[in-house]
Amino acid sequence: MRGRSGIVFVVLFAVGLVIFYISWRSLISPDVTPKDNLSPQMNLGISSKDLKIGDRAFVMNNNRENQQVNRGFDNKLQQDIFSNKELLHQGNPHNSRYDILPSENDEKQSLENNMFRKKEKGVPEGNYRTFDEIKSPVSSMKRLVHLDLKGAAPKMNYLLDLIPVLSKLGATGLLVEYEDMFPYSGMLSNISALNSYTVKEIKDFLEKANSYKMEVIPLIQTFGHMEFVLKSVFKDLRETKSTPQVIDVTSERSYKVIGEMVKQILAAHPSTSYLHIGCDEAYEFGRGASSTYLISKGLSKHEMMINHLVKVAEIVKKFGDQKVVPIIWDDMIREVSSESIKKAELPSLVEIMVWNYGDNVFDRVNMTIWKKYASLFKNVWIASAFKGASGSRQFFAEPQYYLKNHFSWLEVISALTPEMRFKGMALTGWSRYDHFATLCELLPVSIPSLAVCLQTMQNAGFTPDIHSNASKIIQCDSLIEMGVPKIDKHTKLPKITQSCRFPGHELYHSVQELYAYTEMSQKHRIDGWLSDYQLAHNFSNPGQLTVMSMGLNKQRNFYLQVSVPLKFYLSKYFADDVVDEWMDENVEERKRYIDELQKKIQRLLVPNVWSRHPLPRVQIALPFDNGLSKFGSKQKSSINGFEKQRNAQMETQSLNFSEKREKVKLINADERLKENEVTRTEDKYSLVKNDTRYLGRKSRRFPAKQNISANNFQDISTPSQPVYSKYKDIIQPKLDEDIPRSKDKTGKPYKKRKEIKGYSGSIQNERRAKMNNIPAQKVRGAAVSSDALKEVEEASKLSN
Repeated sequence: MRGRSGIVFVVLFAVGLVIFYISWRSLISPDVTPKDNLSPQMNLGISSKDLKIGDRAFVMNNNRENQQVNRGFDNKLQQDIFSNKELLHQGNPHNSRYDILPSENDEKQSLENNMFRKKEKGVPEGNYRTFDEIKSPVSSMKRLVHLDLKGAAPKMNYLLDLIPVLSKLGATGLLVEYEDMFPYSGMLSNISALNSYTVKEIKDFLEKANSYKMEVIPLIQTFGHMEFVLKSVFKDLRETKSTPQVIDVTSERSYKVIGEMVKQILAAHPSTSYLHIGCDEAYEFGRGASSTYLISKGLSKHEMMINHLVKVAEIVKKFGDQKVVPIIWDDMIREVSSESIKKAELPSLVEIMVWNYGDNVFDRVNMTIWKKYASLFKNVWIASAFKGASGSRQFFAEPQYYLKNHFSWLEVISALTPEMRFKGMALTGWSRYDHFATLCELLPVSIPSLAVCLQTMQNAGFTPDIHSNASKIIQCDSLIEMGVPKIDKHTKLPKITQSCRFPGHELYHSVQELYAYTEMSQKHRIDGWLSDYQLAHNFSNPGQLTVMSMGLNKQRNFYLQVSVPLKFYLSKYFADDVVDEWMDENVEERKRYIDELQKKIQRLLVPNVWSRHPLPRVQIALPFDNGLSKFGSKQKSSINGFEKQRNAQMETQSLNFSEKREKVKLINADERLKENEVTRTEDKYSLVKNDTRYLGRKSRRFPAKQNISANNFQDISTPSQPVYSKYKDIIQPKLDEDIPRSKDKTGKPYKKRKEIKGYSGSIQNERRAKMNNIPAQKVRGAAVSSDALKEVEEASKLSN
């Protein structure tokens, strides 16, 4: 019985364990894994499983082949996608929710399923405001959408497709800034871009706009921002010869050019009632040709500027049969007195457009300015922004940012109505800050922001219902996202919660994904473990470097992944030059930056043993920088020499201090002379002279530490006799030319030495000053001690 009872007990105990185990498993998800056991400074969103293969050896080997692998991956991925375009319809393979091109079944899905949620997650309550007291005057204002074509001008078929959408969103017209995309002819034919629109394309564009009862107002620059006119053909008409920004208002030829521009623009737009003539941000005015004219005529700067505005307005009236009204930006007359404006009768000739793109218009355009405008002008236009005003390098338009600007304008209208009549509003969408600047947000990427802003101005506020209506017009399956894209904390992928169908929506979603990837910042690790000081000493934490390298590789692969659909859809809406520029500025440059960081990381992962504190003193700055850019082509020899110097210092750590110092000195001088040999072939003699100036005729030694304060002369070491002999052919001829000359025995000055390219003569003047007992001054940016100058004098005596 005892044996049977023992067996029963064991069986029951086992069954109990099984039941307990099953119950425990039902409560715990089998997919849940323990939290990665990483220290706070190592947590990058990379699991401990990934970190096992991310040791230093793996990262170094991966980095050595990184460039070849990435090139191969780029080419293979591009071939695969373009050979099988179905991949483009599959969207992001890492995110099943996100489809760039949806299937027919998806398009048939009713939008109302998700549209009318009053409080969408991620939409702050502060985005909703109403201004019912001014709804009537605001709804009666003209609403112009500004098309800035001086950068990333879309293909004409895209603009034709966009016009119906803009009309539905509430636009009543278009403010078209052609710049060099207008097909000028005759004397102006060379200021147009080689791929400018044709006359037929512009005619089709105007007909399409007219069919939707949208007024087209052309905009040309006639004062500032005339870079496209003055950069080459008409360079003699610049206000300042060095900058093609402002036209010379003292030249009659300038007005002939402006008159021809006005004539051709109005001829292409025969039905327009307005012509915007720019006249903003003329920063260079009064600094060049006009400055002399002002003095000779006894005019003030403001008076001369008003005279120019009057002349251009009269030109518009002449070619517009007195029917076309000029519009000007207001910023250049904000500080002009009311008396000067009245005296020139400017209010009878032009209407002003007051612009501001911030979240508080009154900060820049205060009540004093508004009262002045109310007393002078019968009608006032205003200008907000839906893109291109949050940074010259910004490539994603955040609706929430630009909505605040429109709320501020509604506050201005509310405060100034009925004292001032607001005739209309232009919603500007800048593509570049000027003709030479980088590209801002593209037009297709900014349609959601434009939809929000247009609906806000049409309805004098932004409510959940207006939000839903704007989203429905551009065919989004949920409310328009008001913020910038983010990375999901769990999936580590872009968090995109909607799918839209407006013209250019494919590019919009691709740019959303790219923007989210740029948010994967490694800045805190770069600042903490990848400084120039750490690079110079080969002294950093390999664990942090390893995690940093893995994160950078992950980010670079994401850039590779999204670059293919980006390039494909960019080519659909823009010309090849725009595709190349945008891809390089926003994708390729980021990849190059990661590659440079990986090289630095690989260098720091080499040592396995590190020095005790204090670390040896080394020269951090690149030798003989001479003010050149960090990425300049002429820095290659200096960088190579600096690397060799640093490596030599690290190799000699086991030597005693004096031995190590002598070895570094020798290598330091050796590398400088090698670098100078390269720069000498590039006609940069000043760099060669700086290194050999105080060596003396027969390699005379001078103190190792001189009183030299220039950046490029830190702790100059003494070259040895073998080094001098090795590079005698380089040093000696220049020493013979650099011998200081004063006067001979008869008192006559010696003949001047041969003029050398790039040499200013300041060193020779300094030596003469020293011989005449004049206190020493700075020599080529370096304060040289009296001992060093004595060496120069001794070298001179030896040569004589």
